[in-house]
Amino acid sequence: MHSSTFLIGDTQVLNLVFLATDFTGEPWIRSPEEVSGIVWIDPGEQEGPVPIPPWTADSIRKAVERHTKIYF
Repeated sequence: MHSSTFLIGDTQVLNLVFLATDFTGEPWIRSPEEVSGIVWIDPGEQEGPVPIPPWTADSIRKAVERHTKIYF
């Protein structure tokens, strides 16, 4: 639903946010050499299971906005 890329120091970051409407279980990382973390976050909650960086909070907001719009 939303992605962004940026640098933190010398580290290139790719931030991906997907919107899931039906899921169960715990998320898992298939390629740990490529992915540093993954969590389920309810966009209606103010706090997630872990501290949410501002860029991820912004991506969640944009994903929710995109999902609620109707496109023709």
